[in-house]
Amino acid sequence: MTNASKLLAKMAESRQFSYNIMTAAQESNQAKVESLIQSTGINNIPKVTYNPDGLRLIFEAKGDTNTSLALRLRWT
Repeated sequence: MTNASKLLAKMAESRQFSYNIMTAAQESNQAKVESLIQSTGINNIPKVTYNPDGLRLIFEAKGDTNTSLALRLRWT
């Protein structure tokens, strides 16, 4: 939860950061999307998928494959 909160806070405070993620995702640049997410300093990088409508992030608890948090963010 902490990692998801940290990432969402960064996206909320920086319109440019959010735009950069959206642009990279829309260009199907997976490496860039992951790099941007990792640049926030979170230590649990989520599985990332995207489509023309938005971004899906799945955070899994380290060492526990039964616990996960999925976030779906839509482009506006």
